[in-house]
Amino acid sequence: MAGSFSVVGTTYGQINGRNIYNQSGTVRIAFSHRAYNSGTTVYSKVYINGIARGTERSTTSTTLIRYTEDFTVNAGDRIDIYAHSSNSNYCTVADITVTCANAYAYMA
Repeated sequence: MAGSFSVVGTTYGQINGRNIYNQSGTVRIAFSHRAYNSGTTVYSKVYINGIARGTERSTTSTTLIRYTEDFTVNAGDRIDIYAHSSNSNYCTVADITVTCANAYAYMA
């Protein structure tokens, strides 16, 4: 999931997602996030199948901060990143990667 995505608002909004099609196991999800303006706290979290599963990450930095977290998933699961800010400013999420130990797993 190359590129960067932004969300505006004080409640969690979906950034982007991926489906795990044919393998169960452990995946490593990594992403970066930052506040668009100083004085804003931004929050992000990994969701699996619409349920919050990751650690809530937060920062006031206007420079991208990288996070990594491992999850156990099943074939057919959907992984999403959700984010929001403490006010009406932008929260930017970038450089989202999903990797797995099984080289034959297919993600789309």
